[in-house]
Amino acid sequence: MLLRVFRSNNPSALFYLAIVVPVILATGWADPGISNAQVGMPLYDLLIKPIMGIAWLSNLLFALLVILCAVQLATLFNKLGFLDKDTQLPALFFILFSCSALSEQGLSPLICGLPFSLVAFRRSWNTSADNKTLSTHFDAGLLVGIASLFYLPFLFLLPAIWVGMAFMRTFRWREWLFPVLGIALVFMITRSIYFVVGSELVIPDPWSATSDLNIQDIPWPHLIFWIYSSLLLLWSLYWLVDIFRHGKVRRKNLMKAAAVAFVFLMALFVSSFFGTDVFGLVILGIPASVLCTYLFHGLYEKKLWLANTLFYFWLIILLFALWSERMAIQG
Repeated sequence: MLLRVFRSNNPSALFYLAIVVPVILATGWADPGISNAQVGMPLYDLLIKPIMGIAWLSNLLFALLVILCAVQLATLFNKLGFLDKDTQLPALFFILFSCSALSEQGLSPLICGLPFSLVAFRRSWNTSADNKTLSTHFDAGLLVGIASLFYLPFLFLLPAIWVGMAFMRTFRWREWLFPVLGIALVFMITRSIYFVVGSELVIPDPWSATSDLNIQDIPWPHLIFWIYSSLLLLWSLYWLVDIFRHGKVRRKNLMKAAAVAFVFLMALFVSSFFGTDVFGLVILGIPASVLCTYLFHGLYEKKLWLANTLFYFWLIILLFALWSERMAIQG
């Protein structure tokens, strides 16, 4: 049912996210909280101050942000033509990956800044090769700058934007410069505001941060989920390579750009342990959901029963992992 609905090229299938997300979150939510603001993240600090202590409002905002990111990822996937037909599967898989850690199913700097970063990619990567306007790349820089005010490691997205421009467009040095100018403008305005109010924007040192992630502390149901997910991702590489070999020249360039850019997103994930929490794993939802889309989209056409079996077994493992951790927290 879910695979058939989200595999459709009809964007109206995304309305089903309003059902899927609450069901998944309701299975796992016990006492969701709000990650504490840190230095160098002024917009996140400004956002959470009015809603601190209002549990239902923070829960609602978190669910809306997850849905918004899922819709934007599906839109980006289809705009770049990674498959012959449009599909909404990236949105579904992003939901599964981003909701897979109960301990951090709450507002965090990363999830608040992620929508701006996805829009930045769509603005920059969706520019046609014969379009010589610089505004789209400047806008992308502005959006990355805004995202980094929520979560500073989003600055690592700048090289990912450059990689996409390198594969999809001929080199024009001004186009590569304008994203930098956009980011610089955001930080100049922010520092000016801090100066006016008599404060100072403190930039944290990422190398001095420590991670709170400990594999030994991860409950065994979650380990099963991630092991099973890893096997699916490895299998997804086969379908990705197959499409790469038989795709058109332009699509090959787009897929090269996506693959290399996702390497930078992985680097963002590594740097995301900014002394924050395990919720940094949500950034893996971007490349992982794209890979799973190739697997289930192709498998659905050739072996429908196998695609449904793999998917629903995956979903059952996720729901069981969330429910078991909820019971452990409440107990």
